[in-house]
Amino acid sequence: MDLGFLLHAIIPSVDSAAILITFLTYLAIAGSILPGKVVPGAVLQDGTRLHYRCNGLFALTLLVALLGFGAYMNFISATVISDRGFELLSTTFIFSVLVTSALYVAGCRSRNKSSSLKPHVTGNLIHDWWFGIQLNPQFMAIDLKWDIIAERLGFMLVFGDLVWIPFTFSIQAR
Repeated sequence: MDLGFLLHAIIPSVDSAAILITFLTYLAIAGSILPGKVVPGAVLQDGTRLHYRCNGLFALTLLVALLGFGAYMNFISATVISDRGFELLSTTFIFSVLVTSALYVAGCRSRNKSSSLKPHVTGNLIHDWWFGIQLNPQFMAIDLKWDIIAERLGFMLVFGDLVWIPFTFSIQAR
């Protein structure tokens, strides 16, 4: 693998951005409309609870079926992810930085006093950006976090869930 190929491969492309946006849109829609048992989350500091629709297995099964059908009908390549692995890595990294920055700004501007959205600002920019400001931020009524109950959503979780886990845990499959 020469340096020119590597440099070309790590530059995000329109295709890799389209793949990422399509996947995230699918997750948002599937998580919102697919049936699943609705369960209460952990009790928050103010005594309220968020409720979560547990339909992840159904969403995954449907995604695999749709991808299989798309590959069978030649709508999509069965190797689209592995063909654009480095591009997707850089695209997802840039996306995680942008999302974290948007979450930071939204958290700083939030005046919501519910315990899940109440801003927790330490005054240290790096700390607040890394660890996050809001506990359970939402976008268009979609929860952005299903990870650790007590951690706020910052770069550590966004990068970890979108970049670190998918791109490092799948290395051994090669």
